[in-house]
Amino acid sequence: MFDKRGRLSLFRVAVLGAVIGAVLIGFGIVALNNDQNSRRSPLLVEPYPGSEQWGELVQETATNVRFFLRARNIAPEQVAAYYQTRLSDFANGERCVRTPADGSLPTNPDQPNSIPYRFDCMFDRSSRSATQYTRVSIFPEMPGMDPYTDETNNTIITYQQVWQP
Repeated sequence: MFDKRGRLSLFRVAVLGAVIGAVLIGFGIVALNNDQNSRRSPLLVEPYPGSEQWGELVQETATNVRFFLRARNIAPEQVAAYYQTRLSDFANGERCVRTPADGSLPTNPDQPNSIPYRFDCMFDRSSRSATQYTRVSIFPEMPGMDPYTDETNNTIITYQQVWQP
């Protein structure tokens, strides 16, 4: 840092500053690369305890999958409360949204996918240049949804996972 006369050497200070700057830029590039790579897989959200897979996993694209779970003899409100707790831990201030907010929509008994209401919870880790989220939808099982049984006291949970390639 000092020259032979004991004075501060601007050249040595500049070289030291350049080395420190290069190291910091290198660490920044490595950190950015690690952050981008962490978004190249589905965002995992712990499923409702005791729920079971219902149906097949649907791979819509290479980076977009959808699957269903069923929680037997549990009200959708209880399942939504579980995911609300998970969402509060994940992203402070975010809430699961009920559609419609109050009451229920009329259902069509001739349409097996007609539901009176649902809860949507969005777990989002996307950034400016990377996509990674899991959308969880929760709704009551309606008559005719399952061709093998006619149960109606269950809750259906849909996971849609999207991430960057």
